[in-house]
Amino acid sequence: KEHFLAMLFLAVQVAPKRLHMDLKEAYTRPRPAHPELERLTDFSFPSGHALATTTIVVMILFLVTAYSKSKRLNYGAVVGGGFFVFSIMASRVMLGVHHWLDVLAGFLFGLAWGSVGCAICEWRRPKLIAKPTWNPVTGVPILPR
Repeated sequence: KEHFLAMLFLAVQVAPKRLHMDLKEAYTRPRPAHPELERLTDFSFPSGHALATTTIVVMILFLVTAYSKSKRLNYGAVVGGGFFVFSIMASRVMLGVHHWLDVLAGFLFGLAWGSVGCAICEWRRPKLIAKPTWNPVTGVPILPR
């Protein structure tokens, strides 16, 4: 059961890598002009950092909100995850390695791909985890071993 989730997380992170590189080659958008970027040889569109960060955060937020009864934990996770993704996206633009459209495309692609992973989790949920018991203090599920 736990192996399926681990393999799904890995597959959701690894699978879009080829498509990401194909998109970079198809669009051949140059990186922003910056003297420090001469050592970067690949293209700019879409941002792989934004894609990977968004994908994993979407998957983590899905699992937290799906298995936690605590509204406070869910709210904190969504706000924290959103801030983390936004900070990665903003850092790519502020460092001058991507245009804002590159990180937006990476974010949207990561959101779509993470949603596919969430749909698979939801489809497999009855088989993944037996009915958990809930910690009355934290609202976090206690999974059976």
